[in-house]
Amino acid sequence: MRLYRLRYSTNVERVTLALAAEGLAVQSFWVEAEDRRLGERVSGQSLVPVLEEARRVIAGSTAILRYLEERYPEPPLYPRAEARRTRARALNRLVQSRCQAPGDEIEADLLRGRADGAASEARPSPMGLGGQRTPQPARRPMHISSKCG
Repeated sequence: MRLYRLRYSTNVERVTLALAAEGLAVQSFWVEAEDRRLGERVSGQSLVPVLEEARRVIAGSTAILRYLEERYPEPPLYPRAEARRTRARALNRLVQSRCQAPGDEIEADLLRGRADGAASEARPSPMGLGGQRTPQPARRPMHISSKCG
């Protein structure tokens, strides 16, 4: 099993935690933010994470988590009861929508050479759960921990 990953990616970390919870051995291949050809050769697109197992390629953290849940049902990654599983997946989407933009901004700042890694324009996604618009805060500098922790 191979995992194509990028540093500082919350999506990659979510998959890494799931793989560890399942007790699965994985070989990591690091994709560089400024040169994503390695990931593109495997999946045909530039986003990470990408999981490759037995000639099967799965791209995106949500798709990978669903694949792991189906392929390796023990221990379960999500609650077995439908209502609790739906709630857990909704929470996962909420965290992803709120933390992805600040992480992307930090990555962009690092690529531009900012040493502190503080996001210059971090803000949450305009879409919340259920596709409803959420109010946008005033633009101001912030660090990812002020948004996600």
